Amino acid sequence: MSKNDIEASAQELIYDAWETASAKKRIELANKALELWPDCADAYVILGEGEADNLEQALEYYQEGVRAGERALGSDGFEEYAGHFWGFLETRPYMRARARLADTLILLGRKDEGARHFSEMLTLNPGDNQGIRYELAALLLELDRDEELQDLLVQYEEDGSANFSYTRALSAYRGEGDSPGSRRLLTEAQAVNPHVPAYMLGRRKLPRRLPETIGFGDESEAVYYVFTCLPGWARTDGALEWLGKRERELTGGKQAAGGIGKKTGRNEPCPCGSGIKYKKCCGGHDAVEQGMKPTDDVMEEIGEFIEGKSFESFEQIQAETDRFMEARNTESVEEFDGLSPDQMTWLLYRAFDPGSPVVFRTDAPIPDDVPFLRLFMPLVRELGQGPLKETVTGNLPRKTVRAVALSYFGDEYLTDKRFMTGFRRENDFQNLHIVRLIAGMGGFIKKKYQRFSLTKRGESVLADGVSSEVFLRLLKTYTGKFNWAYRDGFEDLPIVQMSALFSLYLLQKCGGEDRPQSFYEEKFLNAFPMAVEGVIGNQYWSREDTVKRCFTIRAMDRFAHFFGLMEYAEKESRQLLREDRVVRKTPFLDDWISFRLD
Repeated sequence: MSKNDIEASAQELIYDAWETASAKKRIELANKALELWPDCADAYVILGEGEADNLEQALEYYQEGVRAGERALGSDGFEEYAGHFWGFLETRPYMRARARLADTLILLGRKDEGARHFSEMLTLNPGDNQGIRYELAALLLELDRDEELQDLLVQYEEDGSANFSYTRALSAYRGEGDSPGSRRLLTEAQAVNPHVPAYMLGRRKLPRRLPETIGFGDESEAVYYVFTCLPGWARTDGALEWLGKRERELTGGKQAAGGIGKKTGRNEPCPCGSGIKYKKCCGGHDAVEQGMKPTDDVMEEIGEFIEGKSFESFEQIQAETDRFMEARNTESVEEFDGLSPDQMTWLLYRAFDPGSPVVFRTDAPIPDDVPFLRLFMPLVRELGQGPLKETVTGNLPRKTVRAVALSYFGDEYLTDKRFMTGFRRENDFQNLHIVRLIAGMGGFIKKKYQRFSLTKRGESVLADGVSSEVFLRLLKTYTGKFNWAYRDGFEDLPIVQMSALFSLYLLQKCGGEDRPQSFYEEKFLNAFPMAVEGVIGNQYWSREDTVKRCFTIRAMDRFAHFFGLMEYAEKESRQLLREDRVVRKTPFLDDWISFRLD
């Protein structure tokens, strides 16, 4: 078994551990993973959470997890991924272990050390997929490290969450007192989430545990903020009194015991501004990830199903409920464009597993004009001539970048001066940069001793070309290992990437006719309306528009089109974000993929 196979097998054990409800089984699987691969950082995290008897023991596990992650990545990994950690799957175990290490140090009273770890993690991954900035902000407040806090707030100045909105107001109050500037910031924060003052001032009792999910602008977000940042407010002289005074001025002295404003009805428009009914938006926090209706709706349906029926035992009720849910989850759903909840679950989570309704034809010929392959094959041929020395930034040499660009663009590359001045390094040619990363993640090329070269799998492609199996491996790597948020300025929005195969289902079903991109945007948002939850938006786009544009860029252009499964009806434009372009499926999509939905 190769080193990569060993590491993959160990990580599979970790995935199994995360899915089991048994603490004993999780520990057993974690130990098996370490037997296979001693540098499995996630295994140490599981042991720290489940096997340690006290915080000191947990700390030792997390420290070992961080060291294991460092060994697994090596100095080359830190150099290559710096600034983009979490965008690559192999960096995540290290980041998880280091976050647990920082949290444990804080619980042990070693808060300055915890703050240092958080700060360094943000340097590695400024995109902050883990929400480290919120923990660091709370810690800096408590430690009275106001200058560092201000720098952090400036670094994430576009963060419009309740956490940063209220912290900006408190930071301003610390610096200038009850000034017009601090009052303006507090008013803006109260507009973002009006529930915070009720919890901060004690009118509402905090729950014993943090909420499992956090909704933008709702009480769960307020609870999380007060849990983490109340110490910073409390240690600031006059801050809580100022908050209460400003709230009374804003509401005319009419604060509800449970927060500002009346409770939203389930069929009323959601207060988050999505335009969707509350019960299908912020009223059901689990819907987007599971692809199901909100829990309240499900319970309502179950209640209607059993109403008027008589049962002799609880077991009989459970059996009837199970039969009802099985039937319900196999019925087609209009919002899912005819798919059932079970089928949608397959497409979101298990599209490539045995038994999946997605079928890939292993004998289908792969077209030569697929954009991804028009970069992948020239790169393979360049590496087939011998190892290539990496640049000081760990990328392909300029000569190789220009050779691949010449192959891809042809005569246009030679005649258009923009190309000659633009492609001085790999990162100037973003599509090539992505293809090189995918080729490495997929095991076709490797980097050792500061040189790129082909693996045996890559040499096979050089000799035999791209088979259906090779193409499937590239596509699985792109959808499963590479983070689509890496190459654009949108928020993380993992549901867009998770729904990659649902996007292809829509294209195969509807792409026989020329349709505008907005047609597919609407279908995506209809299936996952809660994708807008937590999206900030900006002065130019609403939250819905932000999600739609993100879907078009990631799922349509940089996935379906990039892999030759969709094409544009007109010549490609350089203004992708501004145009509602007409798209259609390619014959290759029908030849290569089918969906068994019977």
